[in-house]
Amino acid sequence: MLEEIDSTNSFLLSGPKPALGYFRVCLAEYQSGGRGRRGRTWLAPFGRGLCLSVGWQFASQPQDLAALALAAGVAARRALVTLTGLPIQIKWPNDLFVDGKKLGGILVELAAEGHGPCHAVVGVGINVSATPKLTGTPNAWAGGAVDLATAMGAQPPSRNALAHALIEALAGLLQSYADDGFSGYHAELAEADFLQGRRVDADGVVGTAIGIGADGMLLVETNAGVSKILAGDVSVRPES
Repeated sequence: MLEEIDSTNSFLLSGPKPALGYFRVCLAEYQSGGRGRRGRTWLAPFGRGLCLSVGWQFASQPQDLAALALAAGVAARRALVTLTGLPIQIKWPNDLFVDGKKLGGILVELAAEGHGPCHAVVGVGINVSATPKLTGTPNAWAGGAVDLATAMGAQPPSRNALAHALIEALAGLLQSYADDGFSGYHAELAEADFLQGRRVDADGVVGTAIGIGADGMLLVETNAGVSKILAGDVSVRPES
């Protein structure tokens, strides 16, 4: 546990890689350079959020590596639902939502060498008792952010309890992912899919989100047919 750091993900990525079969974990009270996808910042008040990362080294690149962030979202959601009872949903590709507002997010970063070992770092940021300052955000976050205390209307679980549950969940995911892949998480993701049935704009592809494929791609039904979205920003459009 560190008092302050630029980013828990960066700390693990720049440090020694974990030996095969072992983890490296970093937690911080405050991240001065906490970030999300595409370089966006995520700055939570000191001691009011949960900032942690788990590092793991795969002996070789898993087949479903592109869907690891989605599987991590499912693993994190399981842990949080068990502790809080909240109806948490997953917004493709890496956000945790409650009642249309962002509760937290997942950031997976990789350092791989061809077909050799793959160093994966899974970062999780959760708003516990205060909402963060979000910058560089698209209108996908127009609904704003929410924290556990507000969503529960009660005292949330301790950050120690949350950290223990999330680390355990992510460790289990990483240990089994090379063998099990994304398939064991797909059905649960479908049940918790925030975008399902909503009108969306996925980097210019406008239509209705109809689910997430077995490969982790977002499926958007447009006038021209079904488009598969591998990556990008997705905003929810108002119903016409």
